[in-house]
Amino acid sequence: MANSHTLSRDTVSAAPLRRLKGGATTVRRPAPLPVTEAVTLHPEEPILRAIRLLNRTCFSALPVVDPEGKLIGLVTENHLLTRLQSRKRSWWATLFADPQALAREYRRAMGRVVSEVMGPPPIPIPADASVQVAADLLTRQGSRDLPVVANECVTGMVSAPDLLALLEVPEVGPADRTDAGLVAEMKNRLATEAWVSNRGLWVEAANGVLFLSGLVADEEEQRALETMARSIPGCVGVDNHTFPKTALRGRWM
Repeated sequence: MANSHTLSRDTVSAAPLRRLKGGATTVRRPAPLPVTEAVTLHPEEPILRAIRLLNRTCFSALPVVDPEGKLIGLVTENHLLTRLQSRKRSWWATLFADPQALAREYRRAMGRVVSEVMGPPPIPIPADASVQVAADLLTRQGSRDLPVVANECVTGMVSAPDLLALLEVPEVGPADRTDAGLVAEMKNRLATEAWVSNRGLWVEAANGVLFLSGLVADEEEQRALETMARSIPGCVGVDNHTFPKTALRGRWM
């Protein structure tokens, strides 16, 4: 059987579920992935159970697993909200609608078991994934919760609110970094970001204030460079004298 965890109706409460892993010391060091204990469904279960679990847990989606615990689908709040929508459509709306989409919508609105309502399985998050990988998957799939898998079995859930909580931890860095250290860190960051158009910008520092000068592609890059400088621990200010090429063209072309 799977090592994912299912809850009975009697054991589900409105309280947040137990956290298995979590916490971070800084946003700059590798943070452990905050994984919450999974609440799973099986395809033959009544849809009322899915509704009750979503209402009583902190999740916006629940993974559907087979008898071995492997992920086969997902039931989301949006799938179930279809049941409250009006089914009346104008003739012209049905004329151009996708028949397959209408059929799926009908199953979700009228289905009585989980298999009739669930959507396809999302790309899961590996149990050993980094916070960065998890954030990327959540963003690309437009989800708030995604299953975590190990050996193809669901072992937990990662949610966007848990990842956002990591951002509340203040960044720890050398507050007494020297001016030379600030310049070196700024140049290192300039060399590693793909959007930087001019890696030969003039960079100086005095009393913790970074001075930037040179041509950049546009105002968006100019603003991003200032953000880059301000985010360096030990930087107390930015004197940004970079000049966007777009302004140059507007002046002489």
